[in-house]
Amino acid sequence: CAARPARRRGPLADRGRRHAAAAAHAHRRHGQRPHLDAVRAVPRPHGDAARAAALRSPQVVLLLLPPLRQQAVPGRPVQRQELHREPVHVRRALGFGCGALSAGSLVGASGLMGLSPGTMSLISQLSVPRFSYCLTPFAERKTSPMLFGAMADLRKYNTTGPIQTTAILRNPAMDTFYYYVPLVGLSLGTKRLRVPAASLAINPDGTGGTIVDSGSTMAHLAGKAFDAVKKAVLEAVKLPVFNGTVEDYELCFAVPSGVAMAAVKTPPLVLHFDGGAAMALPRDNYFQEPRAGLMCLAVARSPEDLGAPISIIGNVQQQNMHVLFDVHNQKFSFAPTKCHDI
Repeated sequence: CAARPARRRGPLADRGRRHAAAAAHAHRRHGQRPHLDAVRAVPRPHGDAARAAALRSPQVVLLLLPPLRQQAVPGRPVQRQELHREPVHVRRALGFGCGALSAGSLVGASGLMGLSPGTMSLISQLSVPRFSYCLTPFAERKTSPMLFGAMADLRKYNTTGPIQTTAILRNPAMDTFYYYVPLVGLSLGTKRLRVPAASLAINPDGTGGTIVDSGSTMAHLAGKAFDAVKKAVLEAVKLPVFNGTVEDYELCFAVPSGVAMAAVKTPPLVLHFDGGAAMALPRDNYFQEPRAGLMCLAVARSPEDLGAPISIIGNVQQQNMHVLFDVHNQKFSFAPTKCHDI
């Protein structure tokens, strides 16, 4: 099974949302290309009252397949049906939905495949114990592999760095559609940043925390963590700050005429996890080049208008990183990898 970071066709994979409003804000702001995330599935409503009722109905993680012969029950947000694919007849109880309203862009994809830990996701319904994916860089336009079950084993593939593992956390206050990880700090190069671990952790009421989300393009950090990263980047990057406004980015640098971002040297941004695992992000995993002459920080400040902000490790950060979600054992593993070689 394969997916691409851009110009996709066929089903995309979706992790679903618990904090839907915050997620929608992130996807609207950054024009996200949902890779494993961010769709609200509701029945097609008729009239304002019906639309309001539909939006209050439970969100559905969905699997939208190519054309199928099926008998549907109109107006029901969740159904169980027998699906028929030629030349194979598959009989399986599988919950799926039909999306009428969505947040974010599907960039031509025909549907979404749910991979969240929620009960309605494909992973949960089929009892898939683990899955992995490896996102090729946006600019390469190459297929990104996605692997399930026994094939999802980082040891079976060549990596360019060590395999590291940390825990997948459970939200203490609510069922969730997120994969939380115990991010405890950040470094830029060898300099550890002054970031309170509590600003990245899940609160007792279930707010806050840090998630791995391939549906969000950029990283998002809670206020104190973002301020520390921004300050360190300003000190480390020896380029003039661009004073104009660039949509989606809070910090950009002016690159000299005729110089590409690839020629600019920056220290790695390192994400430190509980237990000692550390994800080192090279320049292209935390900077983007929205247009010639600009190099912009692909890290945003998490919105705080909905309570404690949630921090997000987005898909830019995961480029050329083979990541594995061991759902059965609640472990998250990763290793730098040339994804197109898998």
